[in-house]
Amino acid sequence: MEALLNIIYYIVPFIVLLGVLVFVHEFGHFIIARSLGVAVSDFSIGFGKELWSRTDKHGTKWKICAVPLGGYCQFLGDADASSSTADSAVAELSEEDKKRAFPYQKGWKKLAIVVAG
Repeated sequence: MEALLNIIYYIVPFIVLLGVLVFVHEFGHFIIARSLGVAVSDFSIGFGKELWSRTDKHGTKWKICAVPLGGYCQFLGDADASSSTADSAVAELSEEDKKRAFPYQKGWKKLAIVVAG
């Protein structure tokens, strides 16, 4: 019984606080990217299995995932959540999409997006 109370009193608030911290951090990347014209394809709180998602009018998929110990913003042109690019994925982008894709942005825009988190 005491172990259950420890979970409730310590671990649950820690996970909630971490979730809020991750949201604020990732939202910094998100809001600067969007304001600079870079498309954000995914905004995720947590990792692993997707528990809930919604796609907004700008095409961003907002997700809550099963393991609430982090999060990420995935930009158009990213091959994965670590912002690495796959040559095949980038090559398939239209000229219009390339204007909004992270790999094709000027250095100062990339820096602003990375630092904003």
